[in-house]
Amino acid sequence: MICALTARRIADGKTSEFIEAFSTGADNMPDAIRDRFKAVYACRDVNDPQVILTFGLFDGTLDELRALQDEDVRTEQLNAMGPLIEDVLFDSSFEVLHEFVGESSAATH
Repeated sequence: MICALTARRIADGKTSEFIEAFSTGADNMPDAIRDRFKAVYACRDVNDPQVILTFGLFDGTLDELRALQDEDVRTEQLNAMGPLIEDVLFDSSFEVLHEFVGESSAATH
């Protein structure tokens, strides 16, 4: 599984428009692509409300994710979000090594 993570500084007063552009891109993905994502989140920095972190958990390989990111739907999404972004602070993908939440505890009381 791959975690794709990006932190962006959004133009003042444009957070709602950014979230709409981000979610519209996800809504327009073919089901075969969207179904590969276990979860996708958009989060606001509690200390700087102009910083929005987006990340998704992709059930596949890095090569498969990169191929999907080259799709026209992703390009349209980036074009819609572009004018709303002041700066990209961080953008990378990470291989998930271990999932801690969801594990059952073997301990008995």
